[in-house]
Amino acid sequence: MTLRHRTSTFDMLELHRFDKPLVNCPLLLDPASYFPDTVDLTQDSAAREYWLTCFEDAADRYVDRAIKSQPDSCDVNERAHKFKQKYLQRLHELRNNPSAYGSLTVRSLLDTHEHCMKEFDFTDPYAQQKQYENEQALKLLPEHFRQLEKMTWDNRQLALVEGLLAGNVFDWGAKEVVNLMQKGGSFGFLEARSILQVRPWLVDSLEEWKERLKGPPHRCAVIFVDNSGIDIILGIFPFASELLQRGTKVVLCANSWPALNDVTYNELIILAKRVAAVSPTVDKAMSDGRLCIMESGQASPCLDLRLVAS
Repeated sequence: MTLRHRTSTFDMLELHRFDKPLVNCPLLLDPASYFPDTVDLTQDSAAREYWLTCFEDAADRYVDRAIKSQPDSCDVNERAHKFKQKYLQRLHELRNNPSAYGSLTVRSLLDTHEHCMKEFDFTDPYAQQKQYENEQALKLLPEHFRQLEKMTWDNRQLALVEGLLAGNVFDWGAKEVVNLMQKGGSFGFLEARSILQVRPWLVDSLEEWKERLKGPPHRCAVIFVDNSGIDIILGIFPFASELLQRGTKVVLCANSWPALNDVTYNELIILAKRVAAVSPTVDKAMSDGRLCIMESGQASPCLDLRLVAS
């Protein structure tokens, strides 16, 4: 029996080490059939070409972000360019042999980026960007709460959902968003809301959601949070506050480790205290244990409900 010639340049297995056991999310209806990704890029050639090109085109931006994140390091330029070399090498290999390592998905491409960054000691290259965006969003939060309080119930529900959608615009993992943000000028929460599509949205269940809100409160709502800054502070926290006022217990779950500009568990603990300082609802809920901050066990920009912290 002859061994198949090894064409891969992947020369090691990379694993995250978790201090807590990871389990299936208990709300999965059928964990055995659940798969967290919607597109298998080994099968969809057009999607594969699009995403590989997106990640290749973003390589210089990743290098720039890495260098800016460690201004006091004497070898930061060398490490950043070594990252780029290895990262592009891996993308090139996947372009030539997309099924070499099983399914190829957007998740695996994002995880490849994160692994390469960490390999060259860029553990949280978006740390400064996250801190800046958090501070800017916190300045807007008191007035945002006041505006929500003045609205009718119907208008407030729409505004809260639009806040979630607008907040998700600020995702540094999205090519179009990065291009928009890097054009400079003032682009904030109001601007993000102004570019939302007019209803009906592609997936629009707002009316059904409002009808449900007229019934008894949910016992518990678990929200897996995403981006730092406007998303978490002006999107998620006001939405969570509305649920808390209905008597619902709210659990905010954040990544255990950094990934792009996603808020982490440790960062979220600090942000929740900052939000509580301007929101009596959030403050009381934290004191009563009705607002809980938990880590998800994730270290990726993509959520995998097969592996959540127990």
